[in-house]
Amino acid sequence: MREQYEVKSVSWLDEFGTALLAAILGILLFLGSFVVLVWNEGRLNLATVAQTAVDLSAIVNPAKAQAKLVSVTDRITATTPLGDDRFLLPGKYVVVDRTVQMYAWDEERKTERRKQLDGTETQVTIYTYETRWSSNPEKSENFKYSQNHRNPPKAIPDQLLKVSAAKVGRYTLDMNSFSRLSERRASCDSTGFIAEWGEGGAIHLPQTGHLRLTTQNSRISGTAIRTDHYIFQGVGSPQTPQIGDIRVCYTVLPVNTQVTVFGKLNQNQITPYLHQNTPLYRLLPGTREAAIATLQKEHTMWTWIFRGAGFLMMWFGLMLTGSPFSVFTAAIPGVGAFIESFLMASSLITAFVLSAATILLAMLLHHPIALLLAIGVTVGTLLLFRRRI
Repeated sequence: MREQYEVKSVSWLDEFGTALLAAILGILLFLGSFVVLVWNEGRLNLATVAQTAVDLSAIVNPAKAQAKLVSVTDRITATTPLGDDRFLLPGKYVVVDRTVQMYAWDEERKTERRKQLDGTETQVTIYTYETRWSSNPEKSENFKYSQNHRNPPKAIPDQLLKVSAAKVGRYTLDMNSFSRLSERRASCDSTGFIAEWGEGGAIHLPQTGHLRLTTQNSRISGTAIRTDHYIFQGVGSPQTPQIGDIRVCYTVLPVNTQVTVFGKLNQNQITPYLHQNTPLYRLLPGTREAAIATLQKEHTMWTWIFRGAGFLMMWFGLMLTGSPFSVFTAAIPGVGAFIESFLMASSLITAFVLSAATILLAMLLHHPIALLLAIGVTVGTLLLFRRRI
């Protein structure tokens, strides 16, 4: 770990100007939080849509399902071997996801603010530099002190590879329309993943971890070193890597894996289906029931992520809105810290109450039946209360 310091003095006038700009940003964040929360509760649940899909394995005449949303569950097949242009030999894979990490510098900054009696503020910023494996290494030019912390460009990019043609049972898949993964491995030395937001054609790879690399399925040359889960390349070693060294690992969808596909039946091909201007084209391992459960899990996860984002936008927005007031009281001993703590606590409570109320109201607005029931219960309660009076 390396630490470097930057000390600067900020006048009261500059600080107040910054606080005014922060207040404007706070108002925008506060108003934007309502947009995010209301939009989130009305998002289309793909799991609900997928439940309405015609199960091709359960009908006798597929011709009646033409141009409709369908699902098909069977083993996925491909006749062309798939590999990459680096280390993975062509093999019996339908999809290959290549994850590349580079050993790189990472910058973290922490600023301590010290108020002076004359209204000025002294800011001490501590820049900490550590080395770690990263899928998205920071650019050195963005560092405050880049002279001794140089990150070279990542030599090999991440890549999603697919066969040109594949089938699930008797049905051909439009592989070009699968443009992304619904989640990717976070690291070459863990089984964790990073969920990716977006609609459209997405593939959900099996949760089997990284492909085990052997002499039969991978090739190395020069200084490259093969381990069970990744291939290391660089001037260091897997145990003592150097800046710029990389490691490459793979997650795959093997041929003959049981999968479920949701999409539109177009002759004998499954293609993207458009529902309320939202494309639905998904490939997921397992049965139809397991695939729908995965879609529901995704929807629930992103619902709570956006709820959390809306709440944080509202909380930070309220705190920033009070910035000009805290500038006036910051220099008063004992009072400034109290006011700042009070603004933070009151903003937190207000944001929580408003977020919860907005979420509840949005849920009712987006679900008319629930709204009518709520109105009916409210009216009935008021009438009963009046009769008792």
